[in-house]
Amino acid sequence: PDPPDPLAFGKDASGREALRLANEQFHTQQSSWRPRVMTVNLSQLDVLSSVRVYLPENLRANAEAKTRALASAREVLRRFPDGVPKLRAEEDMKVDSKRFRSLDGKIKRLTSMVSTHSLHEDKTLPALLNTFQAKRELILAARLARRAAAEARSMIKRDELSKRLRVLRRLDHLDPDSNVALVKGKVACEMNTGDELVATELMFDGTFKELDVGSTVALVSALLWREGSGDAEDAVKKMSKEAQRAYERLQDAARVVAKHESDVGLDVEESLDGQNGFGNSSSAKDYVGKFRPELMDMARRWMDGAPFSEIMRMANGERKMYEGSIVRAFRRVQEFLRFLAAGARVVGETELEAKFEAAADKMIRDIVFCDSLFAPK
Repeated sequence: PDPPDPLAFGKDASGREALRLANEQFHTQQSSWRPRVMTVNLSQLDVLSSVRVYLPENLRANAEAKTRALASAREVLRRFPDGVPKLRAEEDMKVDSKRFRSLDGKIKRLTSMVSTHSLHEDKTLPALLNTFQAKRELILAARLARRAAAEARSMIKRDELSKRLRVLRRLDHLDPDSNVALVKGKVACEMNTGDELVATELMFDGTFKELDVGSTVALVSALLWREGSGDAEDAVKKMSKEAQRAYERLQDAARVVAKHESDVGLDVEESLDGQNGFGNSSSAKDYVGKFRPELMDMARRWMDGAPFSEIMRMANGERKMYEGSIVRAFRRVQEFLRFLAAGARVVGETELEAKFEAAADKMIRDIVFCDSLFAPK
């Protein structure tokens, strides 16, 4: 029989007992033992000893050298019946490092925690560790999948950004070579609500210059109003001639923007979906139809000095609008007129700026712009 592993001793009482039995077996069966040279992986070593045994050269091929090595190992076992001393890094190897002492202390603490853990002697521990390892792998796979999804979304956004830049270059908002904002782009930057591209087209094609103050406010209301339903053409037929002409100019400007967005492969509704929550559509007709005309006549009457009660009678005649919706819409129109005035200031159109400012000031009256419904008279 092969002799027991001479390194499996000295760590605890069971190890010392194994050593005693190995010595007895060695003396009783010494004649049948044959020394062998074995290869052991470093990962299989639990601890190193400070005792060093000098081995002869050419150990594998020389039987006498194997016998001397076996005698040296037996002498070590005889001299240390309770186990060979462990190799101490600081005392024997003269390791003087704060980091080593910190790591050594951490290893001792973790070893103590493992030995006192409730699962330390549990027979199901290997299965539990395998399950935990599988869980860790699934968590890592999920993390990698989320990262891949984020990268895919980033690619989609980069593609959309490239298309939007092409639209802005086609509309002369950006320089074709450097992507630097031109005059139209700077004007559009002054507007924080509504469709900035359509509003900028209306400013640069002279529409706002040609309209009077009342028609200008009516046109701005169509730019911002989104609560209409049904076919917009039915509402247009019931409007005044001035409002119809202004709405036609708005439709023409919207078609220009929609055509450029469609030409570059951009969903013509994406820009509005992001800020107004519309449903998806790729039709230029649907894009133009999102600018609802229901509020135009009411906005014009408001600029003519009509009381809010008359505005509500117009709203409740056929359209059934709520008071709060109209108040919010008029406030947004007044705010957007300030943006248009800032845009006109960028291009040096002082007369147009004055028209927008006058229209914004004229809108501020009555209960629509009251700070509180409970304010004293």
